[in-house]
Amino acid sequence: MKWEMVKPKAMNSGRSTPFASVGRGKLALSAAACKLVENHEEYEDAQLMKAKSNGKLFVGIRLLKEYSADAFHISRKKVNGKVITGMEISNKHVMEVLFGVSGSADKTTQYEVRKDEDEENVLVISL
Repeated sequence: MKWEMVKPKAMNSGRSTPFASVGRGKLALSAAACKLVENHEEYEDAQLMKAKSNGKLFVGIRLLKEYSADAFHISRKKVNGKVITGMEISNKHVMEVLFGVSGSADKTTQYEVRKDEDEENVLVISL
């Protein structure tokens, strides 16, 4: 049998495409999404927001360096004792409010992530 190698396109690769995975009561940001914000590793907490524009729903993630009463703690995974790039926010109820059934489903749904044009520390998810 002659095998032909299939290579992912750079823009479709999970390593280079900013995305958020939502499900199981969690919102996880890919390394590429985190890298949209300069010095992303300095942020410890996040505020979750929602907005509508032209009938379309958006979820905003404002990254914070200091705790605020209305913020959620950001978790980061470690591999071999080293923190890897990526962030996770867990709260089943809030994920259901923001993403509906997808927020608590046993599977994850991926959404594109972009940086807010007006604020350096805000990421935007289009639903």
